[in-house]
Amino acid sequence: MHVVRNSVDHGLEPPDERDAAGKHRRGKITLSAAQVGGDIQITISDDGRGLNREKILARGRDRGLIALDEEPEDRELWQLIFKPGFSTAEAVTNLSGRGVGMDVLDNTIKRLRGRIFVDSVWGQGATVVLAIPLSLAFIDSLVMRVGDRLFATPIGVVAEIFRPLCEQLTVITADGGGELVKVRDVMIPICRLDRFYGERPEKRDSLDEKIILVFQTSQGKIGLPVDELFDQQQVVMKPLQGYLEKIRASFGCALLGTGEVAMMLDCEKLTEGAL
Repeated sequence: MHVVRNSVDHGLEPPDERDAAGKHRRGKITLSAAQVGGDIQITISDDGRGLNREKILARGRDRGLIALDEEPEDRELWQLIFKPGFSTAEAVTNLSGRGVGMDVLDNTIKRLRGRIFVDSVWGQGATVVLAIPLSLAFIDSLVMRVGDRLFATPIGVVAEIFRPLCEQLTVITADGGGELVKVRDVMIPICRLDRFYGERPEKRDSLDEKIILVFQTSQGKIGLPVDELFDQQQVVMKPLQGYLEKIRASFGCALLGTGEVAMMLDCEKLTEGAL
């Protein structure tokens, strides 16, 4: 409801402004829902103004969220609207701005282990997608080991699993920081968890000694090398609390049937270390 209110109040233009822009005087907001993998995706789109990149960029710089010489991509810039107290609205109305910001929506969706995607073209409108897991209690997951640590991921995001051959692998930087694996003539970027979390192991194994899991994300496919893969399991997930809440790319911890704990990976956030 909050997203719909924002679309009405901030997205759709007055009739005369829409006339001048060559649009129908009556604005349109579309709601749809679909099952995509293990998620229900609720999409709210409008044909209004769209997000104003210049206003959001200026407000972000005023608040110190973006450096003066930084020019972020749209996908990164739109994330600023989820910061507490962030708004470019010049006036508060009875439709939106009622003390419930987009940060509250973001926190609510995260508690459900969901994600929010925003896309917008200035003058053409904006789209907000709320992706919420179908199962909120038990999660069908793949459990894996990297080094001496256990990780898990919802099985719905796993596209394929294989052992790579040497001829499939490509290194694009001298220090091995950029790695690609070729799968059916498509180059897929590799995300190593030790590098993603800023660790520096004494010896980094070659990719041809690993098992590669390919994840399908909204930004494309990424490959995750692991040392060992366990059976599919139904796990109970618990949120991380306190200092552990700051762990990147994590939904929380998965409680395994053996009594062990695995970190549940958010594969969408892993793309930050691969793409």
